[in-house]
Amino acid sequence: MDKTQHYVVGVSHIDMAFVMREEAQEEMIDILLERITGALERNRELTFALEQTAHYRKLEKRRPDLFRKVKELLAEGRLEFMGGMATTAETNFPNGECLVHNQGMGLEWLEKNLGVRPQSGWLVDTFGLNAQIPQIMKQFGMKDLYANRFGGNKRYDLFWDEGLDGSRIRVSGRDLASLNLRPDSQAFVFCRNWGDVDRLFADADALNSEFPKLVVYYLENEEVYSEYYCSLVKERVEKGEAWKHSSYGEYSRALEESAGSLPVLSGDLNPEFTGTYALRTPIRPGNRKAETMLLEAEKWSALLTGENPAALEECWWDIFINQFHDVFSGSHEDITYQRVMDRFRNICDTSQETLKKAFAMEEDGESILCCNGLPWARREWVELPAPDCGMVLAADKTAVPSVSRNGKTYFLADVPAGGIRQYLCRKSDGPDAGEELQGNEICNEFLRLRLSERDGIDALEDREGNCFISKAADFLVAEEDLGGLQIEACTGNSIYAMTGTVQVGKTVKNAMEESISLSGIFPEMPWNKGKNSLKWNAQFSLRKGEWALRLKLTLDWEGEATRIRLRIPGCMRGRDVYYEIPFGVVRRDAYNNLPTAKGEWPAHRFAAMEDGRMGIALINTGVAGVEQEGSTLETTLIRAYGDSDNVWIKPTPLASQYGQQSFEFLIAPYMGSWQDAEIIRLAQEFNQPVSVWQGHSRYSEKETSWFEIRERNLVLSDIKMAWDGSRETILRIYESEGVPTEGTVRIQGLEKAWMSDLRESGGTTLVNDGELLHLKFLPFEIKTIRLRRTPV
Repeated sequence: MDKTQHYVVGVSHIDMAFVMREEAQEEMIDILLERITGALERNRELTFALEQTAHYRKLEKRRPDLFRKVKELLAEGRLEFMGGMATTAETNFPNGECLVHNQGMGLEWLEKNLGVRPQSGWLVDTFGLNAQIPQIMKQFGMKDLYANRFGGNKRYDLFWDEGLDGSRIRVSGRDLASLNLRPDSQAFVFCRNWGDVDRLFADADALNSEFPKLVVYYLENEEVYSEYYCSLVKERVEKGEAWKHSSYGEYSRALEESAGSLPVLSGDLNPEFTGTYALRTPIRPGNRKAETMLLEAEKWSALLTGENPAALEECWWDIFINQFHDVFSGSHEDITYQRVMDRFRNICDTSQETLKKAFAMEEDGESILCCNGLPWARREWVELPAPDCGMVLAADKTAVPSVSRNGKTYFLADVPAGGIRQYLCRKSDGPDAGEELQGNEICNEFLRLRLSERDGIDALEDREGNCFISKAADFLVAEEDLGGLQIEACTGNSIYAMTGTVQVGKTVKNAMEESISLSGIFPEMPWNKGKNSLKWNAQFSLRKGEWALRLKLTLDWEGEATRIRLRIPGCMRGRDVYYEIPFGVVRRDAYNNLPTAKGEWPAHRFAAMEDGRMGIALINTGVAGVEQEGSTLETTLIRAYGDSDNVWIKPTPLASQYGQQSFEFLIAPYMGSWQDAEIIRLAQEFNQPVSVWQGHSRYSEKETSWFEIRERNLVLSDIKMAWDGSRETILRIYESEGVPTEGTVRIQGLEKAWMSDLRESGGTTLVNDGELLHLKFLPFEIKTIRLRRTPV
């Protein structure tokens, strides 16, 4: 048996982009590999770990000579590839399906092009782990996980991470800035110089774990690889100490052979890293739109054509780069930000064209096609693609209700589950423009909203008199923030919108909704060194048949050292707050003021605050961070950092989001629990409205519905073609409320089904009842099924 006590591994994490742009990071990869391959040639006992497949996908084209060397050394076992993800993505906010694609497509490319398939997960430097990471990693066949940034209150560097569904994976790692860690099995130092290397080995000498000890020589970006650590290993070996150069894989095998028990921690590990959800806010709504459209294009291409278009594959690799943790956070130069937004726009355009091709769309000047990508029937108001389409007619030629609002035309569409419906347009005098009402109040069948120039949101209540928001004069606030880039430094100085100039706008009623606006200008902010200008407009609407308040907030901003937040003060007595995460929902306490946990927890699509009797949910369209302060939920709209000593990149008008910025939210009050109020379905509908195109589809007469799920807590994650080229279809569903569930799924053309996993491997044959599948889910289980379908 191996008697080694200290396993020394080397690894370098190079960002896709950070304070340096992409080309500079690519140069860092080249420099690193040239030094590493030389060191490996000189020292036969050395190994070194690589990560992030996207770097090597680019390297193959840019430096085929280096790529060949990497491939040869991987085959010899001298180099080791960790994780296999395309990029070390932000794990807490993007759609869970993006994490699955990132890991799955990264592994597929790696095996095909470099001949390796990692057995250990890798999330080093990404900002914490969401509570479904253990299940995701286990389903990909990972034996353990190497990671860090667990939050400043974690004491352990080797532990079991238990996810929402009960899955466990062994985690080795540590937080980079924890004051509470008790290191006993791992020494991990970012080695910028020889002094750091000496500190690493001093830390390693002090370890006293009963388990094998891991010593990580860690580099980032422009730090130069040094062989100094090799001499320190040699000194200890010559003294007869049990040290050796190792791979992560060898260390993992040693852990498996060792005895002893490990602590168990929650899977929701540090779901934020200082400031990452408050910088360059437009990235997150841009991501939400792009990932939603990309998944729709993938789904309908699989259902209607049985293909995975090459253009979509490139879109996935682009989104992986955008979701890299330091890119997604906004921690970068303006040129990187512009490229990020360009990639999102290209993904949307490519997805839109792919959808039209999948539906075989043809324009005829009079047809309108509506598509519902969610697995239940929907009746909702949708925006016409052109405002002058005229009167909208259903298939039986009866007129459909339509209205005109703010220069746009909307009509009431009925679309079947997972299907389409065709409408016609005829020239007419135009839709109903509505009427103006007196007063400062709007209502629908369920809710009533009252505004005032003194109290802002004076009251939001239901028709039974239950009040959910009252006297919210502080619903919009500007705060002084002296931090920089990722580092927040809120001072406590704040100014409310209602202390400036405020005006309640006109109340308008039409067949779709009642709406009212509140607008104003902030008073001067004494801390602001910039132009110090903030105008705002809040458009509130209550749609018929909808138990929620729509809010469109527009800010016209110029300034620095300021954080602008939306605040939703609830009337609840208790304050349990639930956050949607990728593939599930978790309860979180209010922030503790820890060195690596400040600011706002990420809410994937919603955060809901309740007291057992009533609650209120804030549903976003990409604005990620939500903090609980007493009975108030608050979320950052704009964070313009100041010009201080800890600023890595100086503020610019683009970084500070000068100009007009718009944000959309759904504020959903409810009695009972978020589960009974079907908040997850409401959040899905708000983020994925019925799609509308001019033209008709050849499928509109043949088939109107392709899929359906009846249970509210079963969420359709994806329908796609299998990665192995088998032309079989992959269906993925997860349970979202934490309860065991038996559900029924209908898939048009279903012939045969097999249980699978995230690797898309084959498994037990499932019995189908024609096009129906009856499935059992454990709480928060992610279930993947392979399907054979009749071609459309």
